[in-house]
Amino acid sequence: MIAGGKKKQDTERHERLSLGSDCSLNIRNVTKEDYGSYTCRQYVNGQQGTDARVFLHVLHVSPSSSQNEISPGSFVTLSCQLYSFAGASCDDLIRSKGIQLIWVNQTGVKLTIADSRYQISAPGHCIRNLTAKLLNEDDKRKWRCEITHRNQVKTSDTYAAKISGEKIISSVSY
Repeated sequence: MIAGGKKKQDTERHERLSLGSDCSLNIRNVTKEDYGSYTCRQYVNGQQGTDARVFLHVLHVSPSSSQNEISPGSFVTLSCQLYSFAGASCDDLIRSKGIQLIWVNQTGVKLTIADSRYQISAPGHCIRNLTAKLLNEDDKRKWRCEITHRNQVKTSDTYAAKISGEKIISSVSY
């Protein structure tokens, strides 16, 4: 993507990348495709110096692909997935570092299976699905998937339902 301090023109991400004066890599509008390992390689007097490696993990929320327009009384399933570099797998982060993926409502209250409107499932360590029965009052309601570490929110991604006429139209915000 960037080599010798210059951006490669042939990459899709070209427009979203910039190199800071302090040699930092800046990525605008991060997408799930940006997750992975990034290496900063410094040269001093033409000699390769120390490398610094950074792992970028990306949290992404998406509705089921077939649910662009849904009506009150129907169900919507939201998938929250943590994308991580294979060398620092999400499973390892969850098991060994105490990282959690949780769903919360728009007031920040953790959603549980105690509420009959919601079903929460975990098809894998790095995926949390939320199925919600939609009501008319869900117009502009937000559900948020959070990554927490030791009960502190590290990042989150939000899904908002919008009602248009008689139907609810789904949208994802970052």
